[in-house]
Amino acid sequence: MILLAVVLIAVGLAVRGRRRTAVAASAACLLALLPFTGPDANASANAPQRDCPAGYHYDASKAHKAAGKAPASKPAGPAKSQPAAAPGTDAKAPNNGPVAGGGETGGQTDVQAGAQTDNPAGKPVGGQTGKEGDSPQQPGANPAPATPVDRPAADESWMSVPRTYTLQADGSSGKTLAGDEILNWDIMKKTVRAYYGAGADGVANKTSSPYISEMTALTAQKTPEIAAACKAAVNAGERPAVVLDTDDTTLWTYDMEDSYMHFFFSQAKQDAYFAEHMLPATPGMVQLVQEVRASGCEIIGLTGRKDNEKAHTLENLRVAGYVDAAGNPLFTPDLFFTKFVVGAPLPDYLVAQGRCDTKAGKCTTVQYKAGTREYLRDERGYRIVANIGDQWSDLQGGRADSWIKLPNPSYYLPSPNLDAESKAHDDAAGMDPATVTYTVAADGSTGKAAGVRGDSIPNVDVVKATIRQYYAAHRDDTGKMVANREDSPYIRETKAKHAAAAQDVRGKCAAAAARGEKPAIVLDMDDTALWMYDMEETMEFNFSPAFQEQYLKTDYHSMPAVPGMVDVVQEARAGGCDFIGLTGRSEDYRDVTLRNLSEAGYPAPTQLFLKASSKREKLPSYVSCEKEKCTTVEFKSSTRRHLENDLGYRIVANFGDQYSDLRGGYADSAYKIPNPTYYLP
Repeated sequence: MILLAVVLIAVGLAVRGRRRTAVAASAACLLALLPFTGPDANASANAPQRDCPAGYHYDASKAHKAAGKAPASKPAGPAKSQPAAAPGTDAKAPNNGPVAGGGETGGQTDVQAGAQTDNPAGKPVGGQTGKEGDSPQQPGANPAPATPVDRPAADESWMSVPRTYTLQADGSSGKTLAGDEILNWDIMKKTVRAYYGAGADGVANKTSSPYISEMTALTAQKTPEIAAACKAAVNAGERPAVVLDTDDTTLWTYDMEDSYMHFFFSQAKQDAYFAEHMLPATPGMVQLVQEVRASGCEIIGLTGRKDNEKAHTLENLRVAGYVDAAGNPLFTPDLFFTKFVVGAPLPDYLVAQGRCDTKAGKCTTVQYKAGTREYLRDERGYRIVANIGDQWSDLQGGRADSWIKLPNPSYYLPSPNLDAESKAHDDAAGMDPATVTYTVAADGSTGKAAGVRGDSIPNVDVVKATIRQYYAAHRDDTGKMVANREDSPYIRETKAKHAAAAQDVRGKCAAAAARGEKPAIVLDMDDTALWMYDMEETMEFNFSPAFQEQYLKTDYHSMPAVPGMVDVVQEARAGGCDFIGLTGRSEDYRDVTLRNLSEAGYPAPTQLFLKASSKREKLPSYVSCEKEKCTTVEFKSSTRRHLENDLGYRIVANFGDQYSDLRGGYADSAYKIPNPTYYLP
C-alpha cells in the first residue's frame, strides 16, 4: 500500500493544471490513511484525525476524496436584471471560505443571478437529505457519496446598496420605485444618529456632534444680524419682535424622538415623556434669544403644542436657561401662543381671517402660524424682524421680514400653504422642496462627514412615508399599521421577480439533477420566505429580541409568505431540488418557524439551519469565524460550504433579502429580495 501511495504521488505530480499539487497531496493523504487490514465497519469512528490540504475533507468510512475550492482566475459575472446604479466598492470575495461583512457604498441590482460555470474547483462529499414529505433533518446527518461540483469564485461586486436616492417629500416615491431604490430605514437611522452623535441607545451627544457644530455656527452668524434689525426697528419707533417655534427650535427633542419614541410619534407617548422629563435647550439658541431681547426685540413663542401643555412648556423653557440677566423668564404667558385643543373654540382672530375650518374646529399648521403672525402684525402692532423654526410649515405664509430654517432630520411636518400666491412666493424662496436627493453611505458615516448639513441627510419621516407607500401600509380595524396583502408596489415587484426566478431555478435544478448531482435551493427566512412587515411596524422598525420572542412565540403570529416565493420553492422541487432553510433565527425558533412555513403554504424544508449563537465556540465546527463573534456572512457562507463539501449538495440558487445572506459564495446564483425596512451588513 505504501508503494502504491508513492506511485500515485509520482503520477499526481505529473498532472498539469492549477490543482495538481492539491490533487496529489490529497491522494497521498487519503491513501496513507487507509488501514493495512481488511475493511472495518467501524473505520470512521476509529480513524484518528489527520491533516489534509486546506479545503479537503476526510471521511474514513467512505475513503472518498473531498475536493476543496480553488480560486478562479476570473470570476463569472452575474446576470443582472438592470445596470448597477454606481460602481461597487466591495472586494470580490473568493469562494474558498466565508468573508466578513462590512459597509457598502456601490451600486446594486434588485435580483441577481450569478451563474458560475467555468474553472473546476473541487468535489463535495455526500450527505443525507430528507425525502419529499419527510420532516426537516437536523444538521449533522451522516454523509453519503456525492458528485463533483465545479465552483469558481463568486462575483459579488453587485452586492452593495446605492449611495444616492431621490425621493418625493410626501412619500409618493414608494409607489413607483423598486424596493432597493428606496432608502433603507436602518441606513437612514444610522446616518441621522451619526449627525446627532447618538449611539445605539438613541441618546444624542450633548457636547459634540455635527448637529451641535451646525447649530452653533448658524446661531453665531444670525444673532448679530437679528440684533441689528431689532435695534434699527427700535430706533425707527417700531415694536420689533422675534417669533420662535418650540420643539427643536428652542427645546431639543431628539432623545424623546429616538430613544423613547423610536421616531414613531404619538401624543400619548409625548405626554408621558413630558411628565418625567425636561428637555434641554437647542444648541446656541439661549444666547441668541438673550441677545436679541437685550437689543430691543420682544420674544414671542408660537408652537404647535396644545393649550394644555402651555404651563409645562414655559417652565421647561425657564429651566433650560431662557432667562435674562436677572433670572426673569424670556418667554411669558401673554406672548406665548399654543394651539387650541381639537374641539375647543378657535381664537377670534383665526375665525375672523376665515381660513380655518371653523365648523370642524381645525386649522392647518400654516393657517394657524401664519395667521397668528398676521394677528401680531396687524392687530398687536409688532414688526416681526425674524421668524425662526425647524419645519418649513413654521415659516411658510410670510408675515415676517426674514426667516431662519434650523436643521432637523428627525421628523417632517408638512402643511398646505395659505393660498396660491403664498405658495408661489415661498417656493421661489426655496421652502419645502417637493423632491429631495440624499447621498448616503451604508454605514451611516455620511451623518458625520465634514461640513454635513442636517437638511442634506435623510429625513426620518420622508423615508418612513416612502416605505409605507411601497407596502401600501394602512391602519387596520384595531388601529395597527399593517401592509396591504392584496396589492401594493411591493407585491407587484416581488411577484414579477419571483415568477421569472421560478422558471430559471427549475431549469437549473433539472440540469443539475440530470448530471447526477444533488441540487438544492437555499432560502433565508425573514422577508425572504416569510413576510415580516407587520411585525416590523408593530415594533416601530426598532428591533428588539424580547419583542420578537413575544410576537412570534409567546403570542404566536403566523406571518404570510413573501409574495411569489412559495411558487419558487414548488418549481424548484419539481425540477429536482431540495428546499433548505438557512436563517439567523436562533435554534429555539425551530418549531414556530416550521409551523409558520407550513401555514404559509411551503412544503417542509429538507433541512433547516438556525443560528445557535453568534459566539464561535457555540457554533458547529464547520462554521469558520475570524473573531470570537461570528458575522452573518461567516455563519451563512460556512453553512453553504458545509452543504456542498460535507453533505454533497450543489446549491443552484441562494435567496435572501440582505446582501449578508448572499455573500461568501457557495451557490450558482444569488437572488436579492427587496427589503427597505432593515439592513443587516
